[in-house]
Amino acid sequence: MHFHNLKKLLNLITIFILFFSNDGFTQVKLTADGEGNTYELINSVLISENKTAVEVPDCNHKDFGRHIKEVFDKTLNKYVFEFIIHIKHDKDRCKRFDRQRNEIKAHKRSSDIILATEGETLNYKWKFKLEKGFKASSRHTNLHQITYRLTETNEPLFAFMAREKKGKRSFDIVYIDQDEQEVLSSVKLAKITGKWIVADETITYGKNGSYAVTLKTLEGKTILKVDKKNIQTWYETMVYARPKWGIYRSLKYAHKLRDEKVYFADFEINDIKTDK
Repeated sequence: MHFHNLKKLLNLITIFILFFSNDGFTQVKLTADGEGNTYELINSVLISENKTAVEVPDCNHKDFGRHIKEVFDKTLNKYVFEFIIHIKHDKDRCKRFDRQRNEIKAHKRSSDIILATEGETLNYKWKFKLEKGFKASSRHTNLHQITYRLTETNEPLFAFMAREKKGKRSFDIVYIDQDEQEVLSSVKLAKITGKWIVADETITYGKNGSYAVTLKTLEGKTILKVDKKNIQTWYETMVYARPKWGIYRSLKYAHKLRDEKVYFADFEINDIKTDK
């Protein structure tokens, strides 16, 4: 067997093993493993059936090809996921043209490990890197979301946003309480660009839930921290909550944006079993 194919097979075996519970703790990992078959790798981890976890603008920009690739990163000394967005050509999956989307997500057919329900505590870990000079407008540029499923629609609950306010660019962690937004923490956007950031996010889903997140450098320096208790993270009409990662941005002020590449690595979802 070719070495690269053997490596892919071993990764799939590892994924299978990680789906089993150990001491009340269940884990799923998504790690880049080399060039090619990137969408297939993502789907094999985030969805348990033959569905797509990838929401990309490929149909708008067929000449470019796939907008998520695996590239080698010298700092981490490993392959990582490269999410690419083009300001002129890319839209939202040939469905909406006032915004752009290049994201990966959990799906209603994803494993129960990944989909959160009332009473559960889930921990999400990953690394990400924005290029220096990353641009944002006064409208949203989302890099990560926790969304929840209602009967017929999906709504945001938490979001990592890059935004510009009065000429100053910031990175905000936002809580969305049924269309009312609260900024839980904010730092200058320049503090997180040009370097790898380690994200660690834990959510207890409930009417009196909790939300905690830390962002650190690879060296362990804390850039941002949130620890919010007694926050509503579950509504009676919710079916499940799920994570999304990538680039999702408005084109209302497209002249303030540019082509961007956002890098992600080492996605990890830990379902910490709790009594419901």
